[in-house]
Amino acid sequence: MILTGALLAKIAPEQMALLSGLLITVPALIIGYGILKSGTPQSELVEKNM
Repeated sequence: MILTGALLAKIAPEQMALLSGLLITVPALIIGYGILKSGTPQSELVEKNM
């Protein structure tokens, strides 16, 4: 949050929102794609996390 506050002093809030969204979305897509391509059935992934 401190970094975000410091960056807001230099960039527009709209740009900060876009950057934050990309920092969350891009890794999520990469991880999701890796899970899909791993060949592990989804039921096994759920059982491991319980």
